[in-house]
Amino acid sequence: MLLVLGRPGSGCTTLLKMLSNRRGGYASVKGEVWFGSMTHEEAKRYRGQIVMNTEEELFFPTLTVGQTMDFATRLKVPFHLPIAVDSKELYQVESKMFLLESMGIEHTYDTKVGNEFVRGVSGGERKRVSIIECLATRGSVFCWDNSTRGLDASTALDYTKALRALTDTLGLASIVTLYQAGNGIYNLFDKVLVLDEGKQIFYGPMKDARPFMEGLGFLCGDGANVADFLTGVTVATERQIRKGYENSFPRNADMLLAEYEKSSIQARMLEEYNYPKTVTAKERTEDFKEAVAHEKDRQLPANSSMTTNFLTQVNACVVRQYQIIWGDKATFVIKQVSTLVQALITGSLFYNAPNNSAGLFVKSGSLFFSLLYNSLLAMSEVTESFSGRPVLIKHKSFAYFHPAAFCIAQIAADIPVILFQVTIFLVVLYFMVGLTATASAFFTTWIVVIATTMCMTALFRAVGAAFTTFDAASKVSGFLISAAIMYTGYMIQKPQMHPWFVWIYWIDPLAYGFQSLLANEFHHKQIPCVGTNLVPNGPGYTDPTYQSCAGVGGAVQGEVSLTGDQYLESLRYSHTHVWRNFGIIWALWALFVAITIVATSHWRLSSENGPSLLIPREKMKHVKAIINDVESQANEKQINSSSVSANTALKDSDDVVDNNLVRNTSKLNLNYMVKKPSGDPVNPSLLPGDNVNIMSDKESQAIGKQTGSGRTSGNTALKDDDNGDDNLIRNTSVFTWKNLTYTVKTPSGDRVLLDNVQGWVKPGMLGALMGSSGAGKTTLLDVLAQRKTEGTIHGSIMVDGRPLPVSFQRSAGYCEQLDVHEPYATVREALEFSALLRQSRDVPTEEKLKYVDTIIDLLELHDIADTLIGKVGAGLSVEQRKRVTIGVELVSKPSILIFLDEPTSGLDGQSAYNTIRFLRRCEKWL
Repeated sequence: MLLVLGRPGSGCTTLLKMLSNRRGGYASVKGEVWFGSMTHEEAKRYRGQIVMNTEEELFFPTLTVGQTMDFATRLKVPFHLPIAVDSKELYQVESKMFLLESMGIEHTYDTKVGNEFVRGVSGGERKRVSIIECLATRGSVFCWDNSTRGLDASTALDYTKALRALTDTLGLASIVTLYQAGNGIYNLFDKVLVLDEGKQIFYGPMKDARPFMEGLGFLCGDGANVADFLTGVTVATERQIRKGYENSFPRNADMLLAEYEKSSIQARMLEEYNYPKTVTAKERTEDFKEAVAHEKDRQLPANSSMTTNFLTQVNACVVRQYQIIWGDKATFVIKQVSTLVQALITGSLFYNAPNNSAGLFVKSGSLFFSLLYNSLLAMSEVTESFSGRPVLIKHKSFAYFHPAAFCIAQIAADIPVILFQVTIFLVVLYFMVGLTATASAFFTTWIVVIATTMCMTALFRAVGAAFTTFDAASKVSGFLISAAIMYTGYMIQKPQMHPWFVWIYWIDPLAYGFQSLLANEFHHKQIPCVGTNLVPNGPGYTDPTYQSCAGVGGAVQGEVSLTGDQYLESLRYSHTHVWRNFGIIWALWALFVAITIVATSHWRLSSENGPSLLIPREKMKHVKAIINDVESQANEKQINSSSVSANTALKDSDDVVDNNLVRNTSKLNLNYMVKKPSGDPVNPSLLPGDNVNIMSDKESQAIGKQTGSGRTSGNTALKDDDNGDDNLIRNTSVFTWKNLTYTVKTPSGDRVLLDNVQGWVKPGMLGALMGSSGAGKTTLLDVLAQRKTEGTIHGSIMVDGRPLPVSFQRSAGYCEQLDVHEPYATVREALEFSALLRQSRDVPTEEKLKYVDTIIDLLELHDIADTLIGKVGAGLSVEQRKRVTIGVELVSKPSILIFLDEPTSGLDGQSAYNTIRFLRRCEKWL
C-alpha cells in the first residue's frame, strides 16, 4: 500500500491518473509506467483491473443503494464460479451483501443515493457507496483519490484497515491519496510518496519518512500528525526547524529533492525499478492474464475488457433504465398527464373537422401536431445525455459494459414509454378530430407516429452524444427542430420549397412521417368543395353544372369535388409511399443510433482535459493577479524571506488582535498594501505575496503548537470595531431548540431520525456538531434551518424565547455540505447576486456591492473573483468552491446565525484548520 501525500494542487490526482493509465487530456507524458511486465499500451485492454476511485461521487440519484450495487456486482460475475458457489445469481447476491456489510451501510439498501437536489443517503454514506462500487470491479490495482472525504475519523480508519486486509489477502496494489490522514491511518501503509509542486521530494518506506525529514532539520512534535508534517516541510508557515538547522535546512522542493537524491533511501528504491524486466514479473504477469481470461465470458472477444457477455450487459442496463424511470415516478407521471391534457386541448381546437375542402387544412394540422408534439418531447434527450454522462464514463472506465449495450438499453426503455405516450395522445386526438374511423387507418397512423417519435428521439440523443458541451448541443438541437418543422411539408408545401433548401426535406424524418399520415388519411376519399372553394358561390348559384372547385390543390376545372389522391398528387405525395417512408424512417433511426454508439464510445470527462480556471474574455481586464493552474503551488510559495524568518508583529485596534504577535502562523498573498483603518500603511515594505498574520495570544494558547497556512480567510486587513460596525452586521439573538424530534415515513413504517434533541447558541458562540457518518448531523441542521419539506417535526425552536419569525430563513445563512453553484457565473457575480436579492431592500445597492468586496477580501477570493465557478476539474477546486459557498451566505448579512454543514470536507489538514480559524474570528464580527 502506497500513501501519496501532498497539499491541494501539488499533483497527487495527476499522479494517480498516470498510475491508473488515464492519460487523456495531457499534452505529453514522459517516463514509463509498468503494470507487471506490461507497458501502459498493453494494459489498456485490462482497464477493468486498473481502477481509480475519483474524489467526486457520481451516481444516478434516483437509484437506491441496493439497485446501484446490484448493477455493479451483476456485471462482474466471473464465467467460472468458485467451487463452493452453485449459481451466478447466488454469487452476485453474496458479493453485493458482503460489500454493503463491509462498509456498514446495509441499512441504506432501500434508500436513494441522492444528490444535491434529490434527498438520499448522507454524504459519508454516499462516499462509502462510491468505495464499494469501486471494489465491486474486483480489480488488481486500485487508485483511491481522497477516498475518505466526508467520512468521520473512525469510519476513515475502518476503511483503511479494510483496504489493508484486502490488499494483504488478495494481493492487490493500493495507491491512496488522503487529506487529514491521522497517525492511525498513516501507520497502515507500506510506503509513502510526498509531492510538492509536482516534484517527488520523498519516496520510500513509511518508517523512514519521518526520520529522513527530521534528519534534514525539520521538527515533528510529539503526537503531531506525521502526514501533515511531511506535506508542510516546504511551506514556511507550517514547518518548524530544529535548533541548529536554521541556516542549513532545505527551503523548497528543489533543495529537498536534491537531499533525497543523495540519500540511501533513493538508492534502495532505484533497485526496485528493475522489477518489470525480471523473470518473476513476467511469470506473474502471464498468470494475471490467464486469470483474467479465465473469468471472462467465452462469448467475448479476446481483446475485450468486459467480464460478462453482451446479452448480460444489455439485460443489466435495461433493468437499470427502468429503475431510473421508476425512481423518478413524478416526472414520468407529469409527462404523461401533460400529454393527455395537450391531446384534449388540441382535439378541441380541431374538433370534428368536416369531410370536405374546408377540413383539408384542419386535418393536416392535427396530423402535423401529433408529430410535432412528440418530437418536442424528444428534445429532452439532449439534457438527459449530459446529466447521466459522468456516471456512464465512470462505468466505462470500470469495464462494466460496452457503450452499445447502454444505447440498446435506452432504446428498450423507450419502447413502452413511447407506446403509452403516443397511444393516449392519438386515441384522444384522432377521434376528437374525426379522422378516418377504420382500424387500418388508425393503426397505420399510430405506427407511423411511433416510428417518427422513435427516430426523433434517436436524433436528439445522437446530438447530445456527439457534442462535448451542453451549450453546443442545445444550439444544434434548437436549429434542427426549427429546420425539421419548417420543412415538414405543412408550413411550406413541397412544391413551394426553394430548390436551394429542398434537400432539408429529403433528410427530415418528420417530412416522411407527415407524407405517410396524409396519404393514409386522404387515400380513396371523395372531397366535395364548399364555401369559398366553390365558384361561383352565393344566392342563386346552386347549380353544380355551372360551378367549379377553386383554391384547392389537385382540383379539376368544372368539377365540384376532387379525390384525396388528386389532392395528394398536388403535394407531390403518393399513397404508394406510405410504407416506403416507414422504412426510410427506421433507416434514419438506425443511422442516428449508430452515431450515438460511436459518439458514446468516445465520451470523456471534462476533467480529463486537464484542470483549469475559466475566465470570461470580458473579465480579463479585471484580473490583476496571476492565475495559476490548480496543479501549481507557486502562489503559496511566494513568501518574503524576511517576513518568514522574522517574527512579524502587527498592531490592530480590534480587541481580538490587540496583542503583539509572537510568531507568524499563517500566510496571505496580498496584491495590495496592508493598511490600517485610517489608511496609513502598516508596513511599507510589504509587497504582493508578503507573509502577513493577525492572531491573538489567546488563540495561540488555544491551538498550542499547531500552525495554520494557506488561505486563512480572516487574515486580511481588518477594520477596527468603530469602522467595522458600518459594514459587518452584529447578532444579538439567542437561538434555542428543545425536545426536537423528527420523523419521516418510509416503506417499512415511520422512522425517527432525531430523538429528543436540545441545545442553544448565544451571540459570539461557535458550536460544533459532532457525530459519526449517518448520525443525523445534516438532518438536525436542515430542521433547525427550516429546510425540511417532508416528515413531522415535534419540539420547539425559538429565537430569544419566541417562536421563529416568518423572516427566519432570510435572517440565517446555511452553507450546505455539497457546493451547489451556477457554473457559468463568476465568483463575484455569485456573491453580488446573493447580496442584491437577500439583503434588506432598504440597503442601497452601492452599499450591498461594497459589502461584497469586504467579504471577498475576508475570504481571500480577490485572486479568483472574476473566474467562472465551473465544475470540479473544469473550474474552481474543491477548496475554492467551499470558500465561495461560505461567501454566498456571508454576503446576505445573516442577522441571527449561520449554519455550516461540514465546511472542511475535502480540504487538507491546514486548509481545514484555516477555515475553522476564520469561523472563530467570525464569531465576533457576525
